[in-house]
Formats: sequence, structure tokens, C-alpha cells
Amino acid sequence: MLRDRISENDAQKRINAQVSLDLKRTMADIVIDNSGSQDDLKDNFKIVLFEVTKPLTWTEL
Repeated sequence: MLRDRISENDAQKRINAQVSLDLKRTMADIVIDNSGSQDDLKDNFKIVLFEVTKPLTWTEL
């Protein structure tokens, strides 16, 4: 609140206006779970990076 120079009431309004994480997950194409260790996150990221950098096939165009 201090950083943005807003009241507590305005801060709460901003928080309440945000989309829930559950809804964001349902709308996302990719979700990387970062609830584990840093090594788990790196492994998950590498898997996703490999998938999204593969060349597209004709069925995906």
C-alpha cells in the first residue's frame, strides 16, 4: 500500500478483483508446478521447454 500509495480499502478491492488461481489454471495452456524443490522446478521447466520448442506438424497448424 505504501509503495503504490493506495488505501487499505483500495488494496483490498484490487485483491478481490483478481481472477482466482484455479480459474487461471483452467484457462492456461501450460502450468508449471513449482510447489516442490528447485530441482523439481528445473526438471518440470525443461520438460515444458522441450515440448514448446518442438517444430509444429501439419496437424497443429
